Amino acid sequence: RRAAVAVAKKKLEQNLTATLGEFLDDSEDNSGHEIIQGDCREVMLDLEIGSFAGIICDPPYGIDADSFGEQAMKTGHQYSDTKELAYDIVSSVFKQGSLLCTSDAHLYLFCDLRYFEDFRRLGEAEGWRVFNTPLIWHKPNLGHAPWPGFFGRRYECILFACRGARALQKSRSDVFEFPAETNKLHAAQKPVGLLKELLSLSFFPGERILDVCAGSG
Repeated sequence: RRAAVAVAKKKLEQNLTATLGEFLDDSEDNSGHEIIQGDCREVMLDLEIGSFAGIICDPPYGIDADSFGEQAMKTGHQYSDTKELAYDIVSSVFKQGSLLCTSDAHLYLFCDLRYFEDFRRLGEAEGWRVFNTPLIWHKPNLGHAPWPGFFGRRYECILFACRGARALQKSRSDVFEFPAETNKLHAAQKPVGLLKELLSLSFFPGERILDVCAGSG
């Protein structure tokens, strides 16, 4: 019975996401935001060079999350989550991002801790200066259990990188405490408060920011 309820909920949420997408297509956007649908590795090739102050993105983690546990049942990972795909997307973000961003830019990339060192090297090879350790998003309300019956993981990692002389708007701890979303439209949805904090730390109103893996938008 529980599995049937989960499947039904997943179907309803997928329908809701599709309906929201149709609404966005039909509505006028006066917010200054632009939604582009496509494979980010191809879309980035057509964007304007040097036009972004930075990048914030949440690419696939490469941990096969599309095939296990509650994450796969809730709203459904409607994309592959292989290690190979994750590395390919992250590599493209660093390479194309170095062209698309201004000479003074910041980059925030959500990632799995096990791949952080590899991603750091990928970023540095493309001219990004990567903070030596990941920023930590602490989720005080809930997490997930990689080993059921053992420890619950209540944190995720964010790789921070920069170019040029752009500084943070303020100095702060590298631990960000924001509750995880409980009513998700997307399996990997991040809290708005966390994203607003990252934006306010690095960018000014009116600057263009690129999110190459927008998820639910």
